[in-house]
Parts: sequence; structure tokens; C-alpha cells
Amino acid sequence: MGRTTAVIHTGKGRNTTIHLYWNQGSYIWNNTGDTARLQTPANKVVDTCARITVSGRARVAC
Repeated sequence: MGRTTAVIHTGKGRNTTIHLYWNQGSYIWNNTGDTARLQTPANKVVDTCARITVSGRARVAC
């Protein structure tokens, strides 16, 4: 199975082939940890990622 990279943004922006935007205007992630699920339109889970902190900024990375 092939692999690709997708960068998922919770903020506002315009979707491209790599960058996908959720277009939320407020904070999504909490400060104690979250898990993101990437799933198909049929709700099949493709991947999960835990919230991590990098250089003082919270981000989710797989």
C-alpha cells in the first residue's frame, strides 16, 4: 500500500492536495492531551495520532 503525507489544520485555510483545513474559528485541542483519528467517509479509521508538544507548541504528528 502506498504512503502519502497530509497536513491537517484545525484553523482556517484553503485545501490543497497536501494541506487540509477543518476551518474552525476556535481552539480544538485541550492542554492535557488528545487523540486525532483520520477516517474515511464510511467511518473506517485509517490512522490515529496522539497530541504532542514541540518547542512549546501543541501539535499532532504521526
